Amino acid sequence: MKVTVGLQHAGSFQVSGWPYLNETTLNTTEQEFTFNFISQEVTVWNAGAQTLKFYYTSGSGNVFELPAGKKVTMRVKAGSIFAKSSTGTTTIKLFVSMTNIPLERIGTIPTGSYFGPAGADLDGDGTPDIFDPFIKMFGGDWPDAAEGASGDNNLWMEYTSDSGEVMEYSADAGGSVIPDTLYFIDCPGSIDSSDFDPIMENLTAHYVNYTADPPVEVDFTSNIVAPVQSDVDLTKQNEDQFVPITVERSFTDPSVLSVTVYLKVHIVCPDEGDLPECGDELDGDFEEITYGYPTAADETTTDPAALDASLWVCDDD
Repeated sequence: MKVTVGLQHAGSFQVSGWPYLNETTLNTTEQEFTFNFISQEVTVWNAGAQTLKFYYTSGSGNVFELPAGKKVTMRVKAGSIFAKSSTGTTTIKLFVSMTNIPLERIGTIPTGSYFGPAGADLDGDGTPDIFDPFIKMFGGDWPDAAEGASGDNNLWMEYTSDSGEVMEYSADAGGSVIPDTLYFIDCPGSIDSSDFDPIMENLTAHYVNYTADPPVEVDFTSNIVAPVQSDVDLTKQNEDQFVPITVERSFTDPSVLSVTVYLKVHIVCPDEGDLPECGDELDGDFEEITYGYPTAADETTTDPAALDASLWVCDDD
């Protein structure tokens, strides 16, 4: 059966890599650079001394401003790019990794878009989430990435709670948040790395190896940097705080890729007035319990029931 290439043909993007190179001196007049085929990835390098403006629809007021000496790589489907210098002249160096999809199949890129049809903008800052380093909800096209994954095809993290919840963007944290909250019980004076085990055992990292044919997903979980005591403010009691969890991968351009997600931590410090009297009937499914949740040997939990009265028990001797 004959295969027709197009924007929905995954193979066209998996085997992309036809090169397009251009280096041009720009002034303040808009200039269009037309590719041979629809792009899979575009790198723009401002090699001049003035700010470079580039965009994907002619005359658009929604532009990306790239300072002198900076470069940016974007995974975009486009047939051309428009660029100009903000003042005076500057030099653009352009590298495009192209598919084999003909230009006429790109369709019309909306004139009001920032980078064309790039999807949601969860924090409303004008940058689509696929390009926003402060969100980085999964912006890649790898079909096996889990729902709520954070990152892109070159590096991402996944987390699924026991109840099936996945990571979501949180404006409070400023990034992707793990759906489980980690509670530290009885106002601890210190914590260690093992306290984070209930979270870390469900958090994984991955990337796509494009040198394989066909490309394959690679497990990168062992490289996740688990939180330590210095990441948690032990003086912040009975309220939520967000702890970063990061994974980095050495790569070609940029040299190091980094993805960060956030864990909500809650240090529970009971008020003496809230403790039940010895002998009070306590709620819970425990056969015999002593101080702690569910035992003194386990002073962390991801169970929100840790905040109710059934947590606090006392000795009756």
